Amino acid sequence: MTPGQWEQIAWVARTRASRIGRSRRAADGSMALLKVATADVTNFREEFVLLRALDVPGLVHPAELAANGALPAMLLEDRDVVSLAEAIDGFPFDVGLSLRMGYTLARALAGLHSANVFHGDLRPANILLERNSGEIWIADLSAAIERRRTASHASPVIDDWAWAAPEQTGRMNRPLDHRADFYQLGLLLYRLLAGRLPYDAADPLEWAHCHTARLPPPLSTIAPHVPAIVSELVLKLLAKTAEQRYRHADGLLKDLLRCLAQWEGTGPASPFVLGTDDAPDAIEPPRHLHGRELEQATLRDAYEQVASAARPQLVLVSGPPGIGKTTLVQAWRRTWAATSGRFVAAKFDSQRRDVPYTALAHALQELVQQVLAEPEVRITAWRAALADALGTSGQVVVDMVPSLALVTGPLLLCPSSLPRRRRTGCAGCWRVLSASSRVPSIRW
Repeated sequence: MTPGQWEQIAWVARTRASRIGRSRRAADGSMALLKVATADVTNFREEFVLLRALDVPGLVHPAELAANGALPAMLLEDRDVVSLAEAIDGFPFDVGLSLRMGYTLARALAGLHSANVFHGDLRPANILLERNSGEIWIADLSAAIERRRTASHASPVIDDWAWAAPEQTGRMNRPLDHRADFYQLGLLLYRLLAGRLPYDAADPLEWAHCHTARLPPPLSTIAPHVPAIVSELVLKLLAKTAEQRYRHADGLLKDLLRCLAQWEGTGPASPFVLGTDDAPDAIEPPRHLHGRELEQATLRDAYEQVASAARPQLVLVSGPPGIGKTTLVQAWRRTWAATSGRFVAAKFDSQRRDVPYTALAHALQELVQQVLAEPEVRITAWRAALADALGTSGQVVVDMVPSLALVTGPLLLCPSSLPRRRRTGCAGCWRVLSASSRVPSIRW
């Protein structure tokens, strides 16, 4: 071991893109926490630069970029810390301690948001807790770095669906912004105060339904010791739409301080209106669709017919460019989010008329991505159902949607793919693409 290297003593936490452990320097025996990259090294170095540039209380502050073997590592101050995910396993926290933790995290979010950075993955695994003092620090900004490197409002891959904000599920048809952090902070406060999350689900599809459609039970019914005003604050953070949450972290900080003062008996114990100190934001255009009630009713009726009869139905939305076809369909997405169904959408591009079945291929591609996010047992069920439905025609659909091969696995060879002299007829290959039925249509 060279003098500049560090000897690992024990790992104490695993964040989204790193492991954190106590280490000893070979040169002088000094101790420190070492945050070691486990994912994209380039993103890790950018995260180091960002953490060094931000002077925000409640964030870890690396002293230097070191090395742990062949991997880069951030050198942090030596503290007796543990992952908050490990500390909260199985029991609720004291109300006062929970509020102080919430205040620390809200203050860190205020600093991040003022620097035009929002976290996007605020959950216990990415937070460190000091055992003796109860202080906490956000230890990972990799989701923010990943989003910055891809697209400013794109959502990174969700590592833990239990902690996803509604707009991160892909079911809300709205951009992702800093208010997703408030929803995740609400989940964290709920977990601290109640000893459990407001929802329980078995797979990503069910978690997405919980976050977008199910209302969380009030904390006052789950944990009677929690004051009603604290329960109301957490429910405000857990609002399904971002407009119903806090606009800025500063308003949240003031409400948290008032709740803490009441709990500790240092302030008036009267109820107050939440969000009164939340500064008004820029005017946002309304997201409600007006003047399309008849068309929305047609879509709703078609969905209800399919749901009740369990038979597929196709609805075509047509009209000249710019009349609002996409807006109508996307408005239906919000209605569909309250169901347990699946939503895929695609449109026929007038500039790509030379490519057959383009819209169908795009819709199937989106559906395949949803299926691949399910547990292996459900993918196996899909594989069996597709093999039974498609038979030797499966390769035709796989050629159109290549990612479907990840679901179907190896397929029986379609006769149309054989040399002409070996073909024995393949009339059934195109039945999946050419099946006709009475199709309702919405026209303007």
